Amino acid sequence: MRWADIEVIIEALEENYPEEDIENLSLPRLHKRIISLLDFDDYPSTSNEFILETIKKKWIKLREDNINNQ
Repeated sequence: MRWADIEVIIEALEENYPEEDIENLSLPRLHKRIISLLDFDDYPSTSNEFILETIKKKWIKLREDNINNQ
């Protein structure tokens, strides 16, 4: 997966870190979580604050949707 694969990234984050406190997760820590994903295959340095904020917001939404659908 690459930085542009936001939906795939958030699914992998939710699968690997289901107990993560996303709201309080710093962007540097989020970055580390993403680049440590098994299938992540992109240059770590090509991310930026906008990409990380987008991933964080979408991950929060995914978590909320999962909770509401239970």
